[in-house]
Amino acid sequence: MKTVPKNILWLFLIFITFLANCFSNKVTVREYHTMQEYNNKINLQIMEQSWTGWSEKQPEPKVEIIAVKKGEMIKRSDSSGSYLIITIKDIKNDFVVVHFKNKGVVEYNGRGINLLSKNYKWSVIIKYNEEYGLASQTLDMGTIWKLIFIK
Repeated sequence: MKTVPKNILWLFLIFITFLANCFSNKVTVREYHTMQEYNNKINLQIMEQSWTGWSEKQPEPKVEIIAVKKGEMIKRSDSSGSYLIITIKDIKNDFVVVHFKNKGVVEYNGRGINLLSKNYKWSVIIKYNEEYGLASQTLDMGTIWKLIFIK
């Protein structure tokens, strides 16, 4: 009876192990954490306040809380034709990375807006429970949006 050389047995075992790994449903630790981050949802509170310069009485603000996850896109628009597209780029323990792509919407800090700005695409880091403001780029009517991520 012939014996098989040891190096051929090792090659055969390596090949069988390789095939077993190819056809298994196991998830690596790295893939698991990536899936955890992707499926991780957080709450986004959006306050939308329309306003007009033609009346003392202003419309009531609308507040909405939605669950969002990494990669999700949210779109809002107002009666002036401005629109806001929010993309959740990343969710971390202390903050969320958000990308904005807009038409006629700029960053708003409560003091005023830049009517001449043409910067309609930008990314920011927003910490949890901190307010981030946006406003339509208009003079006599428009909308203010305030975003707060709630963990």
